[in-house]
Amino acid sequence: MRNQRRNANILQINSTNGIVEEGYVKIGGIDQWITIRGENLNNPFLLFIHGGPASPYSIFNPLLRSWEKYFTIVQWDQRGAGKTFRRNGKEGNGIITFNRLVQDGIELSEYLCCRFNQPKLILIGSSIGSLIGSMMVKNRPGLFYAYVGTDQNAPDTQYLSYKLAFKAFMAVGNKKGVQLLEKMGLDSSKWNKKDYNKMNQLIVKAMVDVPNMITDLMLPSMFSSPNHTISDIIDIFKGMNFSLGYLFDDMLHFDFDQLGTKFDIPFLFFREIKIL
Repeated sequence: MRNQRRNANILQINSTNGIVEEGYVKIGGIDQWITIRGENLNNPFLLFIHGGPASPYSIFNPLLRSWEKYFTIVQWDQRGAGKTFRRNGKEGNGIITFNRLVQDGIELSEYLCCRFNQPKLILIGSSIGSLIGSMMVKNRPGLFYAYVGTDQNAPDTQYLSYKLAFKAFMAVGNKKGVQLLEKMGLDSSKWNKKDYNKMNQLIVKAMVDVPNMITDLMLPSMFSSPNHTISDIIDIFKGMNFSLGYLFDDMLHFDFDQLGTKFDIPFLFFREIKIL
């Protein structure tokens, strides 16, 4: 409760031309949850495409508070995610595919440009959201000034992710992790969801120099968010499981060749660099 009160104070915006708005917008035929925050509506609009699948980034608004001086930040609980999942339920969210999420994202971008008289937006795609964001700017480059990718998903023709995971398990003596990877094999297109989930659970413990995404970042942000209740948090995890059930095969068989490497707007990547 104390952290929630502290973050509620951090999130206050009192500027005359600022905006603090949250609620449902009809996107793709269903109500989808968005938050819009910024100190000056004349600033560029920055739309986040969250990762997961179905891991809303609105829980990180307190961490992004300083950005709101320079940008109007839009967070979107995608179809099947968070408060959008809660509002519509499993049946109402429908069948989830990357193409469906891309269509929703483009419709949301059009809505924001029209409502706030914005010529274009800046798009940020993170993790799995980087695939959705890349597809959005590929399909409709005229809607965006630039694309920014964080934890950008890309082809792994050298099986680097597999090799790094294997190395991490060996380094900490995690025999279960090594055996699981050997069972799964190099070809990710043949993996199943059960093994994939188990591998992710094990790898976050084996990467000793890397923060645990769940325990070190997501859970503290969820429980300290003044805009999320326990029920909201439960629904976030329900939505993640629901969405992964639909998107797992799409993730493993994503066609990077069809996406290509040529884009008509600035296409930028950011990554953390550890200096020893």
